[in-house]
Amino acid sequence: MGDPFVYIRAINRRKSEKKAETKEENKANHKTEKGSGGKKSERNGRKARERRNGKKNEGNGRDTGKRDVRMRAEERKNGFIVRKAQLNIERTLCCGQTFRYTRQADGSYTVCSLDKRCRLYYEGDDTVAETDEREYFLRYFDLCTDYDAIVCALSEFEELHESLCVSGGLRILRQDPFETVVSFILSANNNIHRIRGMVERLCAAYGEKKDGWFAFPTRERLLGCTEEDFRGLGFGFRSGYLVRTLPMLTDDFLKRISVLPHAAAKKELTALCGVGNKVAECILLFGYAMTDAYPVDTWIFKAGRTDELDTPDRVSAYYATRYGKYAGYAQQYVFEYSRRKAATK
Repeated sequence: MGDPFVYIRAINRRKSEKKAETKEENKANHKTEKGSGGKKSERNGRKARERRNGKKNEGNGRDTGKRDVRMRAEERKNGFIVRKAQLNIERTLCCGQTFRYTRQADGSYTVCSLDKRCRLYYEGDDTVAETDEREYFLRYFDLCTDYDAIVCALSEFEELHESLCVSGGLRILRQDPFETVVSFILSANNNIHRIRGMVERLCAAYGEKKDGWFAFPTRERLLGCTEEDFRGLGFGFRSGYLVRTLPMLTDDFLKRISVLPHAAAKKELTALCGVGNKVAECILLFGYAMTDAYPVDTWIFKAGRTDELDTPDRVSAYYATRYGKYAGYAQQYVFEYSRRKAATK
């Protein structure tokens, strides 16, 4: 279950900070009203604002929440250990952002990315990761981002409180862009179980064989495939999408997306065959770490729909603006909460 109290504490911390900010601002305003020397009062108000803003951004650099927490991930010979409250395996892997994971008979999970693999399991309140690619998976699981700070910022929005309290340990994965584009083209009009099967068949047919598993195929290998080849794997209408899009996915194209602003990057992606608005938002969030993305699927649309927000694009635009650079995190928390809530009915 993770530790919901981590998130409740974050919400309470944010409330305490807001009270302190209001008190400090009131003191500054009071000094101004007393009129004790115009410029001096103005300086006091400005200093109060600077102190307040400094506390908000202290230690976070350009992006609040960016603080290296890897020192909390204890090193092992082959992997690392981190608190379960910081990395919940099921919530992170099973929420539709990746399709290359398998639950083993002993309850552990294996997750694959490109030609790398990691085994995950719990030891008490800890999550253990066994892998020969330690640095790769520290980045993959986004363990250099302080999610407590992000939750603290999102707790300002009351509509998120329930989602924040039951989604502890869910992290947004940092995936390879090429693998993400191909995988999410296969996700069109599909469910997670079927997408996982499609991706697995693609890897088995065209990926490099490893020790009991297969790497994700390279672009060069897939360029030789025909639409009939993909249809033979059960990809249906998505087969044509892949054949037409794969030639476009050059290294230069994928790198260019990474340096473009969100709107321009989305425009480039939606020009690809098989990439609509939702798929583009997923690619930007999960493949490029553009956390201001807000993908809208059935669950998110149901959660955010109103008389005014009556289309997925309107829901996406509204909440992306509302939550700003933390929109992608909010989206994942709402997605997880909505699915869990529906499952208990």
